[in-house]
Amino acid sequence: MLGYECLGSNSPRSFLFSVVANVGPRGASRSLAVAYRQGNDTDASVSSQARVENVVADTLALIEILSGPMNRAPLEAERALAEGWYRRSQGGNKTESTTERPTIPDTPQPPFIVPDGSWRREQPQILPELPWHDDALNEFPFTTTCLLLGLLHDDDDATNSNSTRPGDVQLQPLSTVFRGDCAEYGLVILDISNLDSGVKYGIVGFPVRYMAEVSYHSKEGGWDPVEDPPPKKEPDIVLISPRPRVPLSILRWLRKYLYYMSLDAGPSVLRLEDRPLVNAAALDCTFVSTPSVRLWDACADLGMVDIWPPELENQTRVENQGKASSQGVISSISDYFWPSKSTTRAKSVSTSSPWRLTTSDEPPRDAHIDRAKDASSTIGSLLTTSHEPPRNAHIDRAIDNLLILTRELADLHLDEETIGRFQKLAEFREQLRRRLEEVPDSLGPSSEASGYILRVAYAGNTHLNWVAFRNLAPSVIATAIVSDELRGASALSLCVDKFKLEGDEGGFGDLVAALAESTTLKQLCFVQGPDRNSDDASARFYTQLLLRGRSSGDLGWLRDKTIHPTYAFSRSLRNRKYASPSTTNVTFTSSVVQVFPVIHMFTFVGHQREDVVDADHQNSHYYDIGNTLLDPERFAVQFLSYLRSVGSGSDKAILRFAYGEASSSVTTTTNNDKSPLPSLSSRGFAVSPIPAGFFGNRLAANDESRVRVRDIHPGSWVLLLDQKGRSLSDDDDDFLRYSFVRIRQTSDEIAPEKQQKSPVPVPVPDLVEVVGGLIEFLRETVPRIDISTWEKRVEEAEKDFRARALIETGKCCIGIGVMAESSARALLDQLL
Repeated sequence: MLGYECLGSNSPRSFLFSVVANVGPRGASRSLAVAYRQGNDTDASVSSQARVENVVADTLALIEILSGPMNRAPLEAERALAEGWYRRSQGGNKTESTTERPTIPDTPQPPFIVPDGSWRREQPQILPELPWHDDALNEFPFTTTCLLLGLLHDDDDATNSNSTRPGDVQLQPLSTVFRGDCAEYGLVILDISNLDSGVKYGIVGFPVRYMAEVSYHSKEGGWDPVEDPPPKKEPDIVLISPRPRVPLSILRWLRKYLYYMSLDAGPSVLRLEDRPLVNAAALDCTFVSTPSVRLWDACADLGMVDIWPPELENQTRVENQGKASSQGVISSISDYFWPSKSTTRAKSVSTSSPWRLTTSDEPPRDAHIDRAKDASSTIGSLLTTSHEPPRNAHIDRAIDNLLILTRELADLHLDEETIGRFQKLAEFREQLRRRLEEVPDSLGPSSEASGYILRVAYAGNTHLNWVAFRNLAPSVIATAIVSDELRGASALSLCVDKFKLEGDEGGFGDLVAALAESTTLKQLCFVQGPDRNSDDASARFYTQLLLRGRSSGDLGWLRDKTIHPTYAFSRSLRNRKYASPSTTNVTFTSSVVQVFPVIHMFTFVGHQREDVVDADHQNSHYYDIGNTLLDPERFAVQFLSYLRSVGSGSDKAILRFAYGEASSSVTTTTNNDKSPLPSLSSRGFAVSPIPAGFFGNRLAANDESRVRVRDIHPGSWVLLLDQKGRSLSDDDDDFLRYSFVRIRQTSDEIAPEKQQKSPVPVPVPDLVEVVGGLIEFLRETVPRIDISTWEKRVEEAEKDFRARALIETGKCCIGIGVMAESSARALLDQLL
């Protein structure tokens, strides 16, 4: 018999991953990070099972990272930034229709292979690695880092049989659209709108069918790859139809499209099936089922049909009400928030402060009150005649009027009686916090009253997510975070785009002192808006934080805190061609280096030997670990994890520095502690910046943009690693050797102002100190450290390294060793 038959089908080889949240106009879904992960199998003989296992492992890894407790605060901070950005400007997409939005082109599919492998018309080729684009600042670098780490997770536990190369992942614009008509890739949505209810996911992907005209013997069984002849020409690749715009859970997706697979009982599939499913509305910002979408639908999808956006309405109302004097506003709201006694209603209170005015129904007259009379009379009649709580719509108006006080009375002095009256607001804490976040600019930037309103609104919150309050002075924030009401908070997030750091304007010194005083604030997120032109604001803020902290005394308080500045995560995403050494000059002073050592790592593969000082170093690579902001102990934990990953042959071992612990109390580990080092499957997974220099093409040995030791500031550390090729490893020699080198200061302490003006001196032998191994590094950077604990950790890592090498190569090599000083200096000379 002759017929046009389906010879086989397969799931999508690649996937587009989008992290979304309900941050658009009217709560619409919008993207915070988008990345494309291409598959690297070569032909259709690769089963759907391998591709499905790949996407399941990726999705589980992403959900674990996005659900990590230590990642919550920075994720929520960037979500708040996105909400203000998208609702203010629709994310810059005002003029884009769905046909103009970027999309990833389809890719030719691998050739069909007869299952027995006897018929192959062309040699399959693996897809080339994708270029790394970084022509613009990343809008939400922390969320993007989470996405990249999930897709590039190190295959140390063999859960992902189809390991992803670094070049298989490429970031995409936030406005990238998925049209559902591509054979190459599907879509995975991850919704972080409400982390309390968990990260939600959904899969949209349509299998391809290989169709061809073939002859076969059995009418009932169809074409048989063994019994029947192969097709005479390459089969057609046909995308399944229809293709509904519905996100599916993993089991529903498998049963609908890949029902012939036996993955239902797999533990990874069942784990993913237990995760909550995303709502179909989450696809609004990404999925377009057909190219011919009506203009109105396209405009609605982009939030463009708002003739009068809610934020403009709020702004207009506050501005109009602001025309009334503070005296008139007070008289309209004080009888509820601060009820007067009948015996004193007509008595005048001291007029030394406008706050302490009469609560009479006839407030003092002035030109402003007549203009505000209509706006406040309704509120006044409701709030002055009853002690019953007003309706929600009216409490919003009352709160708006109260916020006007914080803008007009910046120098207001609050006595204890008036402060006590603020506690009345606690009855409306939820409405107050919601209203503040809807119109954040309505809160006075430097009013003492603003601090008390924050105390009431955020009492009991563990995360003080204040990124929306861009206009607040540091002194106001400082007053609030040391208050009794907020002492239970463990995380603080601020947008630092508009902070004034020069001199003591705005009370920046007060904020630093408050942060140093707080023992409960463990996470500090200093972020910048997605529409920024540079990362300078967060870099300057971090620099000044260290400068002020150093001038006030011991910087030890920073050891217990994890800092998430935008610049550190943003810099990680740059092409290695632009990975110049860190420029946050204050970190090179000796007192600060002990808290956050600036480490520059040079790795060499396969060439360097002690007896060959002029060997070829074209395989050297540079990574700036200074932007990870790891203290010495955290760095040491990640370094041992990195060595284990190198021993397993991973080409993504450097990412181990971005896989952090939930707790920094490493030195409390007992001598009998056998707990494993941090891994992706650990519930305590915390994201750190990826070391700069990981992304992009390898640089040639003569490339002028390559970093040299002479470019590195004094006070920094250089970490040299020499990894021999496996074929060069002798049974009696080390597979990997390393050494810590310190670039000495030109004097005991260089003044910060001189650091910025003076050129970087070229290291010479007497300015370079070869310190030695990890134990020696810790002795230098962490005084009074429990060295015995770390000696056991290093010994365990070396044993693990040797065991892996024995399994993989059959050679009983020594494993890890510390580089001789002569070898270290020879490498340094060649890197000048």
